[in-house]
Amino acid sequence: MKMHKITRKDCCFMIDFIIDALKKSGLADEVDFIVYGSYFEKWRDGLSDLDGIFYFSKRAPLHPDLRPKIEIFQAQITLLYEKLPFLKASQYLYDIFVFDFFHGTDGRFLMFDADWINAFGQHTSWQLIHGQMFMNELRPVTWRNQNEFELALGLHKLRNYLLFEIPRLPADMLMPCAKSVSHFFKVLPRVATLIIDKPMAKSLEELEIIFEDIDYGAFREFWKETSDCDSQEAYFRRWHEPGNTSFIRCLECFEATLISLVSHYQRRSK
Repeated sequence: MKMHKITRKDCCFMIDFIIDALKKSGLADEVDFIVYGSYFEKWRDGLSDLDGIFYFSKRAPLHPDLRPKIEIFQAQITLLYEKLPFLKASQYLYDIFVFDFFHGTDGRFLMFDADWINAFGQHTSWQLIHGQMFMNELRPVTWRNQNEFELALGLHKLRNYLLFEIPRLPADMLMPCAKSVSHFFKVLPRVATLIIDKPMAKSLEELEIIFEDIDYGAFREFWKETSDCDSQEAYFRRWHEPGNTSFIRCLECFEATLISLVSHYQRRSK
């Protein structure tokens, strides 16, 4: 089958659909949405894609009060996959970054650094598609600590997976994508302990001792279910079953650890 070459018209449809999904889900007052890049510059059919930023200006995506709204938004994205079947072939929505006020103003776990933000403002074509302008609220770092950047990258990939990949039905999920994002759950003990200048953790138990206020029960399940190839793939498919909360509970563990790092430990990036 010949692969569909995504057009600017397709991208326009996706943008309008996502805005409508924000409104239908009740997230319209929570999320600001910027689109930038080739959509406003030189679009190339089959090569260009959708570049954007979601900014949760009031509450983080995993705030308990937002859970029902996130579920409705996910259901709308499932519908988007049905309306544009070619989306099922690849991660066309991968480059929508998901930021929030807490990490945006601290900077260490913000995906972009100061050089990127400055270049964005000066040289990138962009437009505020929905909500209020937020770029001036961000406080990006100038110099990256490698370990903090790894968790910043993980935060982007995991949040993007929650909003735009979990909505895929189990039959349509992209197994390589699931395996890729699971990496950030697996490396969290090692990377988090390096950031706080502790001996590198080699097990989840060592992380639990340091962050004793965080319930890592979902992580214990994750480690057990991903111990071999067959069980791992079956577990990742369950992420996409309607009503399954395994992924979001693991993401809660990940994000709670990052919040604790910001709240209680000195930033390593400058």
